[in-house]
Amino acid sequence: MAVSMHYATYPRFVISQVSSSVCLIAGLLLLAAGVSVYLAALINLQAGLRSDGLVTHGLYAIMRHPLYATSIFLVIPGVAIAFRSWLLLPMPLIAYVACRAVLPAEEGELLDRHGDQFMQYRQRTNALFPLRLPWLCGQDKGAKRKD
Repeated sequence: MAVSMHYATYPRFVISQVSSSVCLIAGLLLLAAGVSVYLAALINLQAGLRSDGLVTHGLYAIMRHPLYATSIFLVIPGVAIAFRSWLLLPMPLIAYVACRAVLPAEEGELLDRHGDQFMQYRQRTNALFPLRLPWLCGQDKGAKRKD
């Protein structure tokens, strides 16, 4: 939808401060990284789902939702930059807010299905960020995770 609006109003929302070549290369690099990481996470997820267990290996060892994270932080920004569109630049933020809105229901299902195993996994991994930094986790060094 936003891409079609970008083209319908072209060139109104074009990022003109940066050359099209630079934007295209940067956008394609983000997209390539995003698609690669997304596929790796998808392979981890499919392998885990075949065993009907909680997936905690591969990318899932460092974050609980790598498919969402990859889309929000690599794929969507890559598209926005490749298209040189100011209109598309807020899309990662919108996707992040939407993701945070649906995560409680998804994690509730995981908790119902996997119980204590999911609780322990949740305490040691962030939802969307692979880093365990206190200011990203909203916790003190010795405190347990709350998100």
